[in-house]
Amino acid sequence: MIDPLRLDDADLARTIPLFKAVFGHEVPKALLEWKYSKGMGESWGGSGDCNGELLLHCGLIYRQVVFEGELHRAAQLVDLMAHRKSSGLSRAQSPFFVLIKLILSRLQAPENPYCLAFGFPSERAMRLGEHLGVFRSIDSLFDLVFETKDASWHVPKCHEVDAAEALSTVDELWSRMRRGFRDCSIGSRDAGYFSHRFLSHPSKPYRLLLVKGRLFGRIAGLAVVRDHGEGNLALIDLLSSFNDIPDIFRAVQSWSRLNSYRNLIFSVTSRFAREFEPCATEMRSTEFRIMANPFTDASVLSRLENNWWLTSGDTDYR
Repeated sequence: MIDPLRLDDADLARTIPLFKAVFGHEVPKALLEWKYSKGMGESWGGSGDCNGELLLHCGLIYRQVVFEGELHRAAQLVDLMAHRKSSGLSRAQSPFFVLIKLILSRLQAPENPYCLAFGFPSERAMRLGEHLGVFRSIDSLFDLVFETKDASWHVPKCHEVDAAEALSTVDELWSRMRRGFRDCSIGSRDAGYFSHRFLSHPSKPYRLLLVKGRLFGRIAGLAVVRDHGEGNLALIDLLSSFNDIPDIFRAVQSWSRLNSYRNLIFSVTSRFAREFEPCATEMRSTEFRIMANPFTDASVLSRLENNWWLTSGDTDYR
């Protein structure tokens, strides 16, 4: 029997051996604290013996999301792990099922009346979650691939900025973005979120690009990028009005060429991948699916399906 338990901040390091056993590498304690400590999320484990060794883990990160015009505190499921000692994962009423169902059943609160939850499982993990009845598939993540290009006179320009200059623009850009995405769900990208997600990350270095019009210097948007290896640059996230997004792509393509990258890659959910496919060189599927809480009301799930703006910036691992 494996008993679920919530780990407090002082116990987060207990998950490190499980990470090593499942993924073959240790996770920095600072990364666990960034995700879960000080009320940012919850870390849940399952211990099956008197030694207290964790055999299962499921974490959640709290995230402010805009759903039908209102802010909700959704839960993002992360770090799902099961040690090889924990057999019978696909069995009904397995400890894995019990742990995830317990977490999902605790989500309802005044700030999350619909029990909103989401995550980015692989296709294999999604199949297991659906089989157990603890995941509901609502979308997939696609890559838009852009060949980098030389700048032209009509394309907005962009330049790298420091944290202070970036933060000075974030709330205004988020306000524009929220208005443009009012018919879909989107995670908040205000200054508080932006600072924590990109400026305070303990292990991943991000570069911040401010995009401006060439004629009048109007700020069109802010892009977050990171080296993706093999001549590729990942566009991790962006802040702009909906109508300015194609200009953000073009400006970052030009910046990428100047910085010796061959391709720019942007990951986004299906509705928006199709919307912006004409801007890209190629659109390709990925192994990542979008899950929702199956215990959420069916009418809410239907309104979330293929209708949530999610990018690499919304994940906890890119």
